Amino acid sequence: MLSGEAEVIRVRVLVAFEDTYRAYGDAIVRAIRSTYPRIEVLAVADVRELEAEVALFDPHLVITSRSSHPASLASRHGRLSRVKLSVDPNQPSLLCINGQRRESLNPSLEELLDVVEDTESVLVVAPSRETGEGEC
Repeated sequence: MLSGEAEVIRVRVLVAFEDTYRAYGDAIVRAIRSTYPRIEVLAVADVRELEAEVALFDPHLVITSRSSHPASLASRHGRLSRVKLSVDPNQPSLLCINGQRRESLNPSLEELLDVVEDTESVLVVAPSRETGEGEC
């Protein structure tokens, strides 16, 4: 890279849902790809491979169904953002961006896309930092 050129960071998003809820995951992947074509999105078909895929892909954002992987996911650089979607609309989903956690009851697709945008914003503001302030 030439001196004075801004480094372009391509946000990486990993989406994983159990087979029973794969349609939800596929819809989320399509929405992210169509709304943010510059973002790299990987869909994991087998949640049993989630940890291995996280290690290989090293995503900035992980979106899973709440039951697919309850534990935090380690990676080389840490996790900026994490969404654990509840498949039960009466149970809260967990949204964590740069260490800031909150719950949302039945979040909309727009709310999920906001998490993607907020994750990208964190990287744009501090491109040399690939990890969040807190554990997601």
